[in-house]
Amino acid sequence: MLSYQIIENNQLVLDRFGRWPSFHDGEVLRLVLDSTRKGLNGKNIPTVELLLYGWNMKDEISDSGFYTLENESAVHFLFEEVSDVELDGLNNQNVLSGLDVEVCKDGGKEAPLISVTLNHCYGLSGGFKARRASILSVVPYSRGGVV
Repeated sequence: MLSYQIIENNQLVLDRFGRWPSFHDGEVLRLVLDSTRKGLNGKNIPTVELLLYGWNMKDEISDSGFYTLENESAVHFLFEEVSDVELDGLNNQNVLSGLDVEVCKDGGKEAPLISVTLNHCYGLSGGFKARRASILSVVPYSRGGVV
């Protein structure tokens, strides 16, 4: 299994981009830490919502001298039963060199543990672990906002 396949609704991302993106040079638009969401058992669980700006980069150069982007989108992730949160460097712009999602073993527990790393380029960096992950939405987006 590829690591992104553990993320529920990953097909929304695959349908939009035609592949699972690395989110290289992508931007963290929003990060929400929440301890009030209810889990399957009705008890509060810690969650992280992550909204990332991503795209496909084409080989074509625009008139302004930059690579042409296609399928610019905001990808909304939800991570549940979050632990081991370490974040640093929140800024007015939070550019990633990549987003890593890996499946980890967790000492015999039934549900796998998902390790998420926000690889630093500029601004926010860090990571956390979660029991579940899902894609809530993928919508067209440009630097000016939702299209």
